Amino acid sequence: MNHLGWLADPVSRKLLSNHNAIAEEWYCDAFAYWVAGTLPEPYAEFFDELLAEVRVPPAG
Repeated sequence: MNHLGWLADPVSRKLLSNHNAIAEEWYCDAFAYWVAGTLPEPYAEFFDELLAEVRVPPAG
């Protein structure tokens, strides 16, 4: 979690973990734009950092 900066903060994690329908819809829409390559900065950078470990195939 350290590589995510402010996301390591417990308050920020709590805000992100709440199942708020509006926030959930925003993240789903933003993810779709990110996948399509049309999400503007700084939002694209957020998803780049968030999913960096997921997108990199394991070494070995």
